[in-house]
Amino acid sequence: MGDEFKNISGSVIVNRSKILGAVNVLSERGHQGVARDLEALGELAQQSGEPEAVELFEALTEEIQQASPRVSVLRSTWNALKAVLPGAAHLAGIANFINALAT
Repeated sequence: MGDEFKNISGSVIVNRSKILGAVNVLSERGHQGVARDLEALGELAQQSGEPEAVELFEALTEEIQQASPRVSVLRSTWNALKAVLPGAAHLAGIANFINALAT
């Protein structure tokens, strides 16, 4: 039952339960497009092999799940993720979501 990891030294793993939690919250709030972008971002973070990318991604998912996500935390984490993962910039749904929260 559950994921089992063996012989993975030096690997970077995104916590799937954190992704699912944030995806569910976004879907419940009517942000299905953002949920898809978040899943794609998680894949980018994991494929990058960059521990910093995974840490930032997990911080973003944790903040999204809050009853009242802090826009400043979301924005700074998103900007840091774009710096670490240049391919993340094309996931405009996340940026649009953060900007919508700010208004």
